[in-house]
Amino acid sequence: MPPSKPQCPPRIATGNDLNYTCTNDACEFDVLDHDSEMDDHTWTCTACGEPVLIEMDDRAGGVTHVRRYQAQEVEAGQMVYLDNDLSSSYLVKGSTPGIGKKNGGKVMLGLAKLTGVYFEPEQYVNCVP
Repeated sequence: MPPSKPQCPPRIATGNDLNYTCTNDACEFDVLDHDSEMDDHTWTCTACGEPVLIEMDDRAGGVTHVRRYQAQEVEAGQMVYLDNDLSSSYLVKGSTPGIGKKNGGKVMLGLAKLTGVYFEPEQYVNCVP
């Protein structure tokens, strides 16, 4: 049997991304080139390893800034956007492991104004910086 490929984290939609910025003042990079100065599997600067600040088109004539964190790292009190819907952010009320056949192994983020939303633990989420 051939060796299995390492599993990559689920991809996040990037269609609204405009640019990426390293916010580490000591870093050699400022605005990052997507292909050579940023790791889009971890959403970090390749030079210093810090998370990048992402400027996104909000499709309403403005821009929104986010940082991307894995769902398992999102904490209560943070604000998140769902997918590419930048019309409203949601307060994270808490995080719990998913249960059952369908959601076992996932992370459930309890969001204000919604019930729970399930994510793969390694899946990236757009968070308000």
